[in-house]
Amino acid sequence: MDNIFDKEKSREERLDDALNIRTANDLEEIKALENHTYEGTDYVTLDIIIDMLELGENDVLVDLGCGLGKVIYYVNHKVGCRTVGVEGDERIFKLLSENHDNYNKKSGLSSSSGGNVLVLGNTSAPVKIVQSRVEDLISISEDILDNCRLANDGSLYFYFFNPFPVDVLKAFIERVIEEAGEHHFGSKKIGFVFYYLSPEYQMALREFPLKLEQITRMNDYYKDEFEKCCIYSLI
Repeated sequence: MDNIFDKEKSREERLDDALNIRTANDLEEIKALENHTYEGTDYVTLDIIIDMLELGENDVLVDLGCGLGKVIYYVNHKVGCRTVGVEGDERIFKLLSENHDNYNKKSGLSSSSGGNVLVLGNTSAPVKIVQSRVEDLISISEDILDNCRLANDGSLYFYFFNPFPVDVLKAFIERVIEEAGEHHFGSKKIGFVFYYLSPEYQMALREFPLKLEQITRMNDYYKDEFEKCCIYSLI
């Protein structure tokens, strides 16, 4: 069992190296933060989620509470779509900014780098990071998307890994619905992607005009019933 774990951990490190970022092995800087709640998504899980979403180059993925940025950099490089990370913890955002600078300096991902990642799209799409608590965002269209409307065939996805209290989630979804009704996004589809969906979040989602499109159990589901990814779309 230890050998399997070591192989999995080394893959995390190799992919970090390929992307020129540091997220693996619970960074000592994160461990040292008082009252930190940071927990990242592993690359194996991200591969499953990317396959579920069938992301394309015209789509946009926004990670709310993005931590060190693993999701936005991996998706951006593998798929070639525009990604945005929103992080409200000033201490974590400082580390995220270092990853952002380093990612933008990378020379490119190839099999020789040890990453062994199939690149599906054009990797010239931008990545943006925003330092803000979600509850402090005035406009999703302006603060996150810079008033750039999506292509006609592009979808807008919001990714959540239980990043904030349920009342903040509800307020955020209300804002998305409001701005979608005012046609600020221009996307053909608006989706909400939840990894490790909590019961509190699940109850809150029932209050909105959302359709549950997919549920996929992750590799550790047999150990933990919440190890799954749920995708909702705005009706």
